Amino acid sequence: YFKQINLSQLAMPKIKTSEMEGSILDDLSDGPIPARDPTTGLFPPLNLPVHHYNIDGRPYSLRSPERLVKNKDLFTPRPDDVMVATYPRSGTGLTLNLCMYIHIAHNPDLPPDHPFHGGLKGGKGQTPWLYNKFLYEKEKIDSMAGPRVFKTHNCYMHLNVEPGTLKFIHVYRNPKDNVCSQFYHMSPPPIPYLDKMFEFEGSFSDCCDHFLNGKMLYGCYWEFNREFLENKDGHTMLHLNYEELTLRKRDGIRKINEF
Repeated sequence: YFKQINLSQLAMPKIKTSEMEGSILDDLSDGPIPARDPTTGLFPPLNLPVHHYNIDGRPYSLRSPERLVKNKDLFTPRPDDVMVATYPRSGTGLTLNLCMYIHIAHNPDLPPDHPFHGGLKGGKGQTPWLYNKFLYEKEKIDSMAGPRVFKTHNCYMHLNVEPGTLKFIHVYRNPKDNVCSQFYHMSPPPIPYLDKMFEFEGSFSDCCDHFLNGKMLYGCYWEFNREFLENKDGHTMLHLNYEELTLRKRDGIRKINEF
């Protein structure tokens, strides 16, 4: 089936920035956004090289305020829901796409208006990022036809669902590759709103130091992934690594399909 897919369908389309440009720092609905400390060159309150919210001691993106991250009534989980949970830059989009197309392969009779038939499109409608305040719409999410696939970067302590109510796919990535992707994602890109969201200033060496010290969005890479691997609450969870999905594609797809 995957050999028949038009690979252009798997490519992320260009993001329209007309509506979001400037909105990250101009939106003060979740409180003021602290400026960079001129002495340290870092942003309070947790002294990170990028803007962030402090939620229970964990640094979250400006897209994910506490009112969403800690909201246990954000959506109504269903048994066939799948939540892809990752530390940022760990293969989130790839895994969302694989889940979506596996569902399409198993459900050829999905109605034409099912969200999956629209492709990924940045995750706004097809595979929603539930905790992104610029994309979250409870009514649309609760009314979505199943099966549904969601995205989250929330730390394990903020999953906010009862064990067994849905399935999680946790994906982790070689930290050397992750920090490279983090650097290019945070550095001034051609997409204005991303630059305003991070305002990262520094070299790749600086980025590596911050990464090793756990001073990145969503906290320490090792702590974040260790908590998911331990899975103390007993969620129904599949653990995959990015290299497995990219270097041993058949095995990775098979594991997701069986799960």
